[in-house]
Amino acid sequence: MLHYLAILAAALGMLATVFAWLWLLGQAFTESIPWGVACLLLPPASLVFVAIHWERARNPFVLQLLGLAAVLFASWADHTALPAWVPSAW
Repeated sequence: MLHYLAILAAALGMLATVFAWLWLLGQAFTESIPWGVACLLLPPASLVFVAIHWERARNPFVLQLLGLAAVLFASWADHTALPAWVPSAW
C-alpha cells in the first residue's frame, strides 16, 4: 500500500513541479520577453525573477516547492517508487 502511495506522491509531485515551472515561465514572459527568455535558458534567472517579482511569482514558486517536497517524500518512503531516470535523494 505504501508503495502505491509513494508512486502517487511522486507522480503528482512531478506533475505539479512541471506545471508550476510552466506557470512561472508564463509569468516571466508576461512581464517581458527578455525575462521569459532568461528564465527559459538560465535557471538562476528564475530565482532572480521570483525575488524581484514576488507578488507575481509567489504562487508558482510555492507550488514548485510543494511538488519537490512530494517527490522527496516519495523517494524517502519507497526508493523504488521513482522512475529509474530520477535520482534518489537517499
